[in-house]
Amino acid sequence: MIVPLNESTNDFMEDLLLLSDELAKILGLSLVIPINCIVSLTGILANVLNVIILSKLDFNQSMSYGTMTLSLTDLTVSCLQLTSEILYILHYVLDDSVIDFMSLSTLPIGWMRYTGLNISGWITALIATERCFCVVIPFHVKRLCTRPLYITALVAIYCVYFGFVIPVIILERFTWQPLPADNYNATVHYVLTVAVDDTIVTLEKLLDSVCVFGFALLSQIVLLVSTICMVSALRETARVRTSTDSCSTHRESTLGRSSLSVKEKRLIRVAVWLAVVMFVCSIPRYICVAFFAVIPTEIAERNISLTNFLVDVSDIFININSFSTFIVYFSLHENFKNMFYKLFCSA
Repeated sequence: MIVPLNESTNDFMEDLLLLSDELAKILGLSLVIPINCIVSLTGILANVLNVIILSKLDFNQSMSYGTMTLSLTDLTVSCLQLTSEILYILHYVLDDSVIDFMSLSTLPIGWMRYTGLNISGWITALIATERCFCVVIPFHVKRLCTRPLYITALVAIYCVYFGFVIPVIILERFTWQPLPADNYNATVHYVLTVAVDDTIVTLEKLLDSVCVFGFALLSQIVLLVSTICMVSALRETARVRTSTDSCSTHRESTLGRSSLSVKEKRLIRVAVWLAVVMFVCSIPRYICVAFFAVIPTEIAERNISLTNFLVDVSDIFININSFSTFIVYFSLHENFKNMFYKLFCSA
């Protein structure tokens, strides 16, 4: 039996405070902000190394443009995240500042940061798709994945996402807003903040849902499907090779034994790990967007500290995703590892 909410219940829900401002400040300064700063700096260093090493490797393949663009995008995301954390610190340290550092960090910079994250997801999906084509249809991949077509796809990914986000950033204009005067001081103070009204809030929720649950989730599906198809094709090729060898002189010794080459095994590990890391690091962001979409606007405004805290926690995983490509490439890509040792560890 469903009991309708009465007026007192609605008032209770609107006044419900899930996380106090003081507790959010303590958790932010002692835990979330330091972790995000460390992870952001790690992401900047890792992606700078990515760019340096990839620039020294072979650029004849179109996939190289994807990996380089992915590293530059992740580098931008890490830099924006570090800038956001610095603004958070300034917000807490400079309480009487005439600049609203919190709004600057969460709105325009936050939108650009999440745009970079979504672009990174689609570039990863594009790279995985080309790897899948190389395995499934190797004789047609050079005709389908030409360099101009690959660059056009990268430019299209950037244009689509910036086409969504730039209007929102323009609408979130900076203006001087008066602060409410207290009983002890009748002087009206002004603060430079981001002007946000109900229309912009509704537009933000719509675009956030479209970009995250629409385009971002679609990129995860493309990445997953491409990875599964590539792994299945490689295993089928290995099975056929094993059967062929079994019919020849080494029938008994090779029967039932995988004939995946070292290069094929390495390719599978790289693809699977990139897909897993991308998906796992995106889960907290999906949870945040679902939470913001379901919770009423009045409760969200009342619990702004909780919403900011949840976003900050999801940012940790975003930063981890930004530098994970360096770890995967270094661990599983021999040419990448050898170039790293040659550039930075040679005597």
